[in-house]
Amino acid sequence: MEQGSAEASWVLGRIFLLGIHIEPDLEQAKTCFENAQEYGYKNKVMLQSSMGDVYRLKGQPRQALVWYSRALANEQCPYIVYEKVGDLYRGDKSQMPDNSKALEYYLAVAEPELIKYAAGFYRKIGDMYAEGKGAEKNVVIARGWYAKARDAKKKLKKHMARFEFDPDDYKVEFDPRDIMPW
Repeated sequence: MEQGSAEASWVLGRIFLLGIHIEPDLEQAKTCFENAQEYGYKNKVMLQSSMGDVYRLKGQPRQALVWYSRALANEQCPYIVYEKVGDLYRGDKSQMPDNSKALEYYLAVAEPELIKYAAGFYRKIGDMYAEGKGAEKNVVIARGWYAKARDAKKKLKKHMARFEFDPDDYKVEFDPRDIMPW
């Protein structure tokens, strides 16, 4: 098969996964991702992350972790996969609660140059220090992370203003990073 078919299968899988203009269908998404792999989809990290998303949304965190771990083994892995693994472990409602592990994954990629527009990511780290979950409670460190979150949001607003777009004016139901293959 051509790479175009592999790319189309992956994009279609993301549409089924996220329910973009359709009802989400995790089985169809999984089938599309498997087809993309079979057709030779080149961005293995995004494919592995997408398979992890399928299992995370199915409520199977251990299987999700298997796929996310495959993506994490690649040095080109985007920070969002670290965040997803951290989210698997974070909180009392997690099926695999381990806040210290969650914080470990968040901090592994918390360099401002890597994720300069990720205000929500910084806020999660701040919350963990503020609540004493995964680390000793420390409001000073939490405030530092909240300040990074505020600065990242300002950078995003400045960047989006060039396109006459204010992210606060719109309710986005999905994260565009989840569907774009970069």
